[in-house]
Amino acid sequence: MRFGFWLNAQFPPGPIAHEVEARLRLVRLARSLGFDSFWAGQHFLATPYQMLQPIPLLARLAAEVPGATIGTCILLLPLYQPVLAAEELATLDILTGGHLVCGFGLGYRDLENEALGSPPGERVGRFEEALRVIAGLWRGGRFSFNGRYFRVPECEVTLLPVQRPRPPFWIAANGDQAIRRAARLGDAWIIAPHSPIPVIKRQLELYRQARQAAGLGPPVAVPIHREVYVAPTEREAWEHAEKYIGPKYEAYRQWGQDRVLPADDRFYEDFKTLAKDRFIIGTPEGVREQVERFRAELGITHLLIRSEPPGMPAELAERSLRLLGDKVIPYLAG
Repeated sequence: MRFGFWLNAQFPPGPIAHEVEARLRLVRLARSLGFDSFWAGQHFLATPYQMLQPIPLLARLAAEVPGATIGTCILLLPLYQPVLAAEELATLDILTGGHLVCGFGLGYRDLENEALGSPPGERVGRFEEALRVIAGLWRGGRFSFNGRYFRVPECEVTLLPVQRPRPPFWIAANGDQAIRRAARLGDAWIIAPHSPIPVIKRQLELYRQARQAAGLGPPVAVPIHREVYVAPTEREAWEHAEKYIGPKYEAYRQWGQDRVLPADDRFYEDFKTLAKDRFIIGTPEGVREQVERFRAELGITHLLIRSEPPGMPAELAERSLRLLGDKVIPYLAG
């Protein structure tokens, strides 16, 4: 199993320049502890938080961890003009020496779509067309596209990513239909942080069936994104997790994320009920057992860890990260 560090880009209101430097220290620490990939997600107008945007953040981060994989997880592709996305992502692949993973998703917040002039009802169509445009541009040479949502006049493409024919597309999806789409259009499906194990098992079978029906082989990876928090005692781990992870999922409820989940996956008001089979919380020994369960039951190849929720003091996030690096990763890496 390989381990990725999901950089927190969400912060409570107020000055955040010092928070960025603190997170870069965590990135350097994570690299020294055996993490080999680094990720940042995306939202716009992210009240009650303020959220840094992933492409410039990851470009800054890449300088701290040369040679590591850098992932946009996820970029809300329907909100982008695809030529802009293709050139910015190609630039990021060049800056990382060909170590970019393009994590894409539909998004679910109507506010974001309306504010950026992308009607919510067009998400799927824009997503699929944008993927086609990006992949087409990255083939190089002469290119044109005339679709329902995007048009690219005939042009000569000169800015190309290092990776050929393109960086991998990892697609985030929650609902069953979106997972079938991810199977058809992407190289891997990024499993969401809030999906419980029984739901993931069912959806993994849907995903495999959809790839087979499309004439595709196994995915290049089986990555899962999880909230992870480690502390010396079980009681302390749960107290801190509830204090800092709980409010974030309350914000997600307010954003409407739980309304786009399948019927067998719902958020809960009670934190321990919400966390069951979703989050990885506990002592190093307990966390090792939980991670091993995800690997054994789901065949996970990449665990993308978010261990510093909004508002958590840097010293707590650093302690959790050190416990992961010293007492969890050495037993499970490889």
